[in-house]
Amino acid sequence: MVKDRIDQMDSIRGLAAIAVVFCHFYSVEINPYLSSLLFKYSPFTFLINGHGSVIMFFLLSGFVLMLPFLKGAQTTYKTFLVKRILRIYIPFWIAMLFAFLMYALLSAKKVSGLSEWFYNSWNGSITLKSIVENLFLIGNFNSNLYNNAIWSLIHEMRISLIFPFIAFIVIKLSWKKVLSIALSLSVISGTTHVFSFDVSYGYHTGFVDTFHYASIFLIGGLLAKHRGEIVNWFAQSSTKYKWVIVAAAYVLFTYAGFAMAVGNLLGLYSYSEILADYTATAGASLIIVVALGSAKVATILSKPVFKFFGNISYSLYLYHLIVLYSFVYLLHGIVPMSIIYVITFLLTVLISVLSYKYIEIPTIKLGKKMTMKEQPLTFRKEAVTKPVMKL
Repeated sequence: MVKDRIDQMDSIRGLAAIAVVFCHFYSVEINPYLSSLLFKYSPFTFLINGHGSVIMFFLLSGFVLMLPFLKGAQTTYKTFLVKRILRIYIPFWIAMLFAFLMYALLSAKKVSGLSEWFYNSWNGSITLKSIVENLFLIGNFNSNLYNNAIWSLIHEMRISLIFPFIAFIVIKLSWKKVLSIALSLSVISGTTHVFSFDVSYGYHTGFVDTFHYASIFLIGGLLAKHRGEIVNWFAQSSTKYKWVIVAAAYVLFTYAGFAMAVGNLLGLYSYSEILADYTATAGASLIIVVALGSAKVATILSKPVFKFFGNISYSLYLYHLIVLYSFVYLLHGIVPMSIIYVITFLLTVLISVLSYKYIEIPTIKLGKKMTMKEQPLTFRKEAVTKPVMKL
């Protein structure tokens, strides 16, 4: 039987976090043509597929958050919210305090010759307003200023506020109706580009943008709801068909950016990025299908090294840019950038291990302790989880 805690999902999150780190390493410099050819348009593109990896985060969040509701676990909205707020905010606040400190200490130094993306961050004065906006996390603000990776956490937090309602929709409605709702939310989200309202002050930080990313949570919830059927379907498929699924997962996830180009060619300028996100979501969904349905893949993803990066993935995501910017400001022009990347990765892993052990785990325990005496309340009487085929 598939466990409530699924190791493969944690490992996939860890691999996605590493891809985000590599993507940001790649983005620091003005890359020459050969470098772009090697990493941006080759089979190695998945190594720097940062945006696709964030789409995977959203999908996995929908999947994992859905499991307790499917299991029939009784909980209050307050209990869910307290645990979720503590889980996201406390590690985040500590990381951001580190970001404010390093920004204040190092950003005055002039660093030249790097990419436009690099100069989008650490490029202004620290103000009380910007600190408060960043620490609250749910507003529409300049999320690039201190740690531009946090844009996805803005949506994670907003969607967490309404996730029990999302779970209700997934449980009560058919998959066709849920997908229709998801597509409708994305269509509504795209109107912000058509009519130029709710303009984002950071990277996709508009409130209407959250409608679109909520659709990916809905799809993740559907995958969790039907995971038993998915496993059975994949396990009963022929070997040839399984390889077709694996290839489709790789192509859709790795080259989702081409869907944006197709959308632009068709004149769908306001929806081309949404089209690319849905392509990445399709690929990410198939990756989850393979991870759940293949005993061999599940065994590989359950290896200690993958579980290790899965455990520290949140802290890895929080700290890597802070460490990267710190070392670029300290060492750029003194040592090669390749050395800076190696030092950044190793130190980020170390910090992430410490953060996971001394901040994340105690925070999770605190959330459980604070909600232990809450009276249960549920919107359903029995679990809907389907029987799952043994792998």
